[in-house]
Amino acid sequence: MAGHRMAELAIRPAMVDLLDTLHRGEAGIGVEEMVVSPGTNAIQKTLDEAGLLAPEAARVLAVRKSDGTLNVNPQPGTRLDDGDLVIALGTEDQLFASASKLR
Repeated sequence: MAGHRMAELAIRPAMVDLLDTLHRGEAGIGVEEMVVSPGTNAIQKTLDEAGLLAPEAARVLAVRKSDGTLNVNPQPGTRLDDGDLVIALGTEDQLFASASKLR
């Protein structure tokens, strides 16, 4: 693991610095996982219909379906199902706004 980390640092120092900054929460932004809760209005809606693409929402990076399929950089028409995991990047306020749409 340490060898891989050193290689990444040598090859992609800016990316490693960004990920470290996000991990430590120093940039005022973070990455969160949010589960689509049972009974939420977001079930069977697209990301757009669920309000996850609104300006006040966090940026959706990926959606992991309940079967394990990972959809990176999902399209606005991606449908949400009960138990899906939404991975998003944003400020605390943006992440809270997005999470509230999935409860």
